[in-house]
Amino acid sequence: MKERSMTSGSITGAMLRFVGPYLLTIIVQNRYGAVDLLVVGQFATTADVSAVTIGSQLMSMVTQLVIGFATGTTVLVGQYYGAKNKERLSVVTGTSATIFTVFALIITGVFLALHALFVSLMQTPAEAVIPTRQYLFTCAVGIVFIVGFNIVSSILMGLGDTKTPFIFIIVACIINVVLDIILVRYVHLGAFGAAIATTAAQVG
Repeated sequence: MKERSMTSGSITGAMLRFVGPYLLTIIVQNRYGAVDLLVVGQFATTADVSAVTIGSQLMSMVTQLVIGFATGTTVLVGQYYGAKNKERLSVVTGTSATIFTVFALIITGVFLALHALFVSLMQTPAEAVIPTRQYLFTCAVGIVFIVGFNIVSSILMGLGDTKTPFIFIIVACIINVVLDIILVRYVHLGAFGAAIATTAAQVG
């Protein structure tokens, strides 16, 4: 049923049904830092704002890198799914999962080990160094889940399903907003609380 809807009828309609949720997923995924910054800007200190600004820039770089690599998987999955080549489709999904798992572990290890160096290289203001390190270290724990989400999403999108990843990211965003407000406004954890909210949302 899903395959037929993508290969028959209006081309424009099929493209919009596919591309619309896909673009929204990327936009929402890249707005995690903006949500943290909005809440921290309202209820925390200037140092916390600096921490989220700097930390989210570094995490956004990771997200963009992962999305770029995952797009390759989407293309290959789409090609083999369209050709009904189940054998190659299985190889692509399995290989992609393996490669991305290794990639996630390496990137996570690098960020956990070198987060203090990254903070220094970003010329972080002295008063914001500690909260920036806390924010970046905590968010780095969630890199594995960022990669996991994107590899699963890339496979689903290659199969023609862009709505499911969009629903997942919307749920995660809602969790992030709620936890941001609780941890930053009411528990007064500042940038550290925003990082916990972001990581928890990614895990969820």
